Formats: sequence, structure tokens, C-alpha cells
Amino acid sequence: MTDTAEILKAARDLIAKPENWTVGGLARNTDGVFVSVDSCDAVCFCALGAVDKISESPEDRNAAYEALRDSLGEGRRMVATFNDEHTHEEVLDLFSKAIAAEEGK
Repeated sequence: MTDTAEILKAARDLIAKPENWTVGGLARNTDGVFVSVDSCDAVCFCALGAVDKISESPEDRNAAYEALRDSLGEGRRMVATFNDEHTHEEVLDLFSKAIAAEEGK
């Protein structure tokens, strides 16, 4: 299993530029059309799509999802909803919180 903090860092880096981040789906191409995260045409990703793109196994993906969920705070449990209802900066901050928590374990 890959280190969860490293997966989160790589996923955050993948969406660090606003033009590489999206809402409403896991990944989009340059035309704004939804595509698979594994598509060679995928150029922007939501938080979960970025994790999917980086993760090498379902176990790695699930551990990263859990770390993001745990960083949402009290009463919030859906990373996809957070991604779609918050700003790019707030999504990057969520990744930073999850990374810090993982590195503190």
C-alpha cells in the first residue's frame, strides 16, 4: 500500500491550478466534456477524480478518500459534495488538512 499522505499530495498537485480542477464529475477533457479519469484526454479533475487518477489500488484510493472525509469536520461526510459546493482554494485546503493529519499519525 502506498503512503496515503503521498497520494493526497500528488492528487492535490494534480488539481493545484484552477484550470485542472472541476466540479460535477470526476474528470473533464479540454472541451469540458466528462471523461474517465484514466482517459488520456482528461485534463481536469474533482477531488475524488484526482485521488482516483493517482491511486494504484482500491485500498490506496479508499484510504485517501477516508482521510479526506475525516478532514471535512463534524457533520460533513461527502467529499464530492464539498468539492462541488466550495471554492478551489477550499478544496486544496481540505487536501492540506488531510495530509497534515496523515503525517501526524
